[in-house]
Parts: sequence; C-alpha cells; structure tokens
Amino acid sequence: GFPTVQDLKNDLHSHERICFLADPSRISSSLNDIDFIDFCRSKPHTWLQSTWAGVESLINTKAIKENALLLTRVGGIFGQQMAEYVLGMIINKERQFSTLAKNQLQHTWEKICDYRKLSQLTIGIMGAGDIGSFIAKSAKLGFNMRVKMLRRSDTETEHCDEIYTLKSSSDLVKFLGSTDYIVNVLPHTSETAGLLSGDVLRICAEKRPILINVGRGSIIDEMSLLKSLGEGWIGGAILDVFSTEPLPESSPLWDHPKVTITPHVSAVSLGPDIAQLFSSNLKLSLEGNEPNFIVDPNRGY
Repeated sequence: GFPTVQDLKNDLHSHERICFLADPSRISSSLNDIDFIDFCRSKPHTWLQSTWAGVESLINTKAIKENALLLTRVGGIFGQQMAEYVLGMIINKERQFSTLAKNQLQHTWEKICDYRKLSQLTIGIMGAGDIGSFIAKSAKLGFNMRVKMLRRSDTETEHCDEIYTLKSSSDLVKFLGSTDYIVNVLPHTSETAGLLSGDVLRICAEKRPILINVGRGSIIDEMSLLKSLGEGWIGGAILDVFSTEPLPESSPLWDHPKVTITPHVSAVSLGPDIAQLFSSNLKLSLEGNEPNFIVDPNRGY
C-alpha cells in the first residue's frame, strides 16, 4: 500500500520538494487523510503525478479540493493506442472480420464484398485533446475519412473538416446527425455526464451510426443506450468504458447482439511511457517550471 504519514515524515522530513508517482487506486484514500494533507501543506512544493489519464477519483478528495498539492495527469501517451483501437474496430466492423472468422470455424467459403471504404465514411470525435487529435490525424491521413469534432471551443483543429462546440445544443444535434461513427473520448465532468442520455441519439436515426466509447461511461446511462439500440437510432455500440467497472455480470449489454464489450483496454499505462512522462515533468519542476498536464479541479481534467 501507500506509505503511512509517519513513514513519509521519517523519510522525507528534510526535503522541501516532494514528488509522488502513484496509481490513483492506491493513493486516493490518503488524499482524504488529515495528517497526510497537513504533511503536504508543510512542504512548499508537493506534487502528485497520477499514472492514469482519468482523475475523477482524485479531484473530489479533500487534498485536491483544498489545493494541498499539485496534481498532474497522464497525457500525450495514449493517442496512438486509442487511435489503433478505434480504427481497428471500425475496420473490423466495415470489413466484417468477425463474420469471416465465424465462417472459418464452420468451414464456409463465403465472400463478403458489400463493405464501405473508410474514405466514404465520416467519423465524429467527441473531444479534441491530445487523444482526440491523434485519432483525427490517423483517420484523416491514414484513411482519408471525413473528420468532425465536438469540443469546448470552436478553435480550428488540424486534420478536422468541421468543428462543433459542446456549449451549443444545436451544434450537438448537427454533429450527431451527420456521422457514421461517433467516437467519445471526453473526460467525465459535470458538463459531459449524461450528454448522450435520454432521447438525444434520436437524431441519429437516419444514418444509424456506431457509437464507440473510449472516454467515460458516464456520457450515457445504460437504459438510454439500450433504448437507442432498441429503437434503431444507432446501429451498434463498441464499449470500452462503463459507469460501473467491472461491468456487472447482470448487465444486459453483455448479451446484446449489437454491442461489443472490451474491459477498459483501449489504452493502458505502460511502464516505459509513464517513466518518460514523469522524468520529463520532474525535469521541468526542478528547473522551476510548471509540469505538463496540470489538472484543474474546477474543469474536471
């Protein structure tokens, strides 16, 4: 487990600059401990580098809310992994590789020729951070897909054909109603929670896009997702993240014929990547500069 406050005091009492590199699941309880918070406050430069990109389990802790230490998240290293996952799933869906694999098991020689080229398709990416931008770049440069993005601002984004803003409900409608694949990479915030819940996806009924969620499960609740699938508003869902993880065995999503489930593996924290990120941020900190990917608790990421 994470060291006790007494251990920290014994080992680090003479140090003014303290840096923690920790998995959120191992340190989150300490961030609500009064003694730990007092220890952090006693040091003028205390910084926590999370090994995860998502920080919702940390930003609501007492230490972060009271600014007892600086929090940085993982960033800049998951883009390629998630782009590979997203585009791999799209290719698998369009070329029907799963059906071909089943045909092999049944010794069936059946050509599948009614597929769409990716250059004929529009991908709509929800989130224009480093991950969303990498997916956009890969989709545009690798497969000449039409790329649309939904983001907080209407700032011009490279490798993107159209920009829509989160704050505009009319933009959300236009964005959702004109894509073949909706890819969510948005973090969990008060602004994004439930963004696709209710009857929001009704606007998709004409194109019946596939929803790929690699962001956070809170973007749509399970009942809304099941309704959207049942009503035929969307053509399917590829889900790597869920509001409750692991996904309960009782969830009807497991057996839904239009749902593909993976256990939060679209991108993982690989040791060498985390070490390089921490080393870079540590160098910046020691030089008196701010590290990269500082978390703003008010924004939620």
